[in-house]
Amino acid sequence: MPGASVNVIASGSLSSDIGATSTDFLRVAGATIVNATSVGGNNNGAFTTSAIVSSLYTNVDYLIEMTVFAFANPSGTATTFLDPYLFLDQNLVDLGYSIMTSPGIGNSLASATPLPATLPLFATGLGVIGLLARRRNGKAPAALAA
Repeated sequence: MPGASVNVIASGSLSSDIGATSTDFLRVAGATIVNATSVGGNNNGAFTTSAIVSSLYTNVDYLIEMTVFAFANPSGTATTFLDPYLFLDQNLVDLGYSIMTSPGIGNSLASATPLPATLPLFATGLGVIGLLARRRNGKAPAALAA
């Protein structure tokens, strides 16, 4: 089906100071979505941008290029962040179309790996189970008590 469109939203940030550079770059199927650079403190800050990439064919692989680069000399600092999200128009989703990505690449507004958030809860649960087991083992049945 020619003429399908993909909506792209990209959030990111750039920060650099004297002697430092940070760059965010995103291109989807040949269309440049983000091309931002901060050199020596120029163009620092967060951003969100969106674009529609049109005239795509279904069942065709398209290249997504993304570069996130930070360079600082020993006295400078640079940080950068870029988070793209690609989605289809709801009409195409209703027809059964979807976006497939390579293994290890996610496309979700929610965290793909919830481990950092769930690890403290898991550890607390193990601790409670350990305490209950210790209390149970600490109390001898009345028939065996001396």
